[in-house]
Amino acid sequence: MFGVFYTPQTIHGVVTTQAVTQEQSIQLPDYQDVYQQWIEDGYEEINHNQTIYPELFTFETSTLTTRDDVLVLSWKTFDTLSVDVYVENEGLYGLSLDYVSTTTSIKPIKVSVQINDMIQYIEASRFSLETRWTQDEDISKDRFGNDIVPTSYQLYERQTFLFHDNVGLYDNPLLFYLKQGSNTLDFELLDGTLDVFNISLTPIEDIISYEDYLETHGNAYGQDFIDIEAEHITFKNSPSIR
Repeated sequence: MFGVFYTPQTIHGVVTTQAVTQEQSIQLPDYQDVYQQWIEDGYEEINHNQTIYPELFTFETSTLTTRDDVLVLSWKTFDTLSVDVYVENEGLYGLSLDYVSTTTSIKPIKVSVQINDMIQYIEASRFSLETRWTQDEDISKDRFGNDIVPTSYQLYERQTFLFHDNVGLYDNPLLFYLKQGSNTLDFELLDGTLDVFNISLTPIEDIISYEDYLETHGNAYGQDFIDIEAEHITFKNSPSIR
């Protein structure tokens, strides 16, 4: 089996996008190492909001359409969505993508991210975006009185994805290095389909500790007992969850 990945040539802690074999891919740096090098080089997280809408997207096989009376990009598998952003300050930026999943597969949507023709760490080669599902509220029973697994249905809900690693190794979403001035961001759709409302440079909010929360809000208390059965869900990210 032959896999195509990216060559680990490092420039400012990032990796150029030359194809390499699967065996060579083990040399690609992970986010922790790249982030640590960025910090040692003096780069800081930039608190900056900037949103790019579909009329400014560049793409090939996808199409512009509307959803809920809003212009969206109907993003097709294997197409590359490109946006240009201008920033005043060199540094580390968070990214987010506002979308509705339209995929017909139960597999997660897969997206890769390149900044100025470079992949910055191995996690950026394959981000997973979730599709939301729900199920019948009424739980039927078989002739022995056992619950029958209800049918699952896809939810076509708008949601925002802050680019984070797929396995939860990091508490916060991942950051990307942008140089001062103009930067080109390329997003390749590796699996699935979705409607994209916008792409944003997004500040990453720090999650406060529980101790700090208590200082602000005090101890929670109450006397009511709320019992919610696990099968009565609002949504789930896989139809196989039962």
